[in-house]
This record gives sequence, structure tokens and C-alpha cells, in this order.
Amino acid sequence: MNADWMSILFILLVGIAIGSGASTLLADDYFPTELQLVEGTSSIGSVDNNNTDQQLYSYSFTLLRKGEGDCSINSIKPVFTEGFSGRILMEESNFVVNEMDDSGILITLTGKVEFDATGLSKKEIMDFDPFISYISVSSKEVLDFSLLLDD
Repeated sequence: MNADWMSILFILLVGIAIGSGASTLLADDYFPTELQLVEGTSSIGSVDNNNTDQQLYSYSFTLLRKGEGDCSINSIKPVFTEGFSGRILMEESNFVVNEMDDSGILITLTGKVEFDATGLSKKEIMDFDPFISYISVSSKEVLDFSLLLDD
């Protein structure tokens, strides 16, 4: 009976060691870079002075990617809050990646969203704030591996 408990304890400890080792690998080595929000602005107003049922939400964000290594940004897009996203009529966004010196790269995300505000007061429109939950970034990081071959 003692041998069974020892086997179970050993397997449990090995599982914990493997699990904590994998999480450390993912946290430190697999995701070596981070994005920081440097600046953000937004504005809201009617699309047409004669029609306040359609409003325009405009935004601009500047992100800084610190770290070394090549990184190819595939897409960047805002993910809108649940209450606001159901009212979106039209959305367009654009991003620009600017290489900097050794401190990283700057990414500028701009866009505008036309949304239905029928029956909403100014206060109810502002209750959607924050309009954006988070910014989704899809990228591919290029990793350099040196392989030394002995002849």
C-alpha cells in the first residue's frame, strides 16, 4: 500500500513540475515582447447635422512595441464593447507601423465607426463608454536560430 501512495505522490510532483515549467516558458520565452498604449484620442458626433440618429465615433491610438527581433503585424483591430457593437452600422480602420531606433516600433491605429443612436439621449450614448473593450493584435514574430554544424 505504501508503494502505491509513493507512486501517486511521485506522479503528482512530476506533473506539477512539468506544469510550472511550461507556464514559465510561455510567460518568459514565448512572449518576449509587449505592447504599450502611448496615446489615445476619440471623438463622437452626428454624421449629418440634420440626422442625429446616426453618430460617428472616431479613434486614434498609438502603441509602442518594445523588444528585439523582427515582428510582422498582420492585423490590428479594436474589439468593441457588447452593448455598443450591436449598434454598429459601418466600421473602417487602418494601422501604420513605424520602425524606430533600438527602442522598438510605433503602431498607429485609426478608425471610425458609424452607429445607430435612434432614441438615445446624449447621456445614454456616453453610457457606452468605453466603446472599445480591447485592441486585438495578430502578428507573426520572426525568430532567428543559429545552427552550428560540424563538418
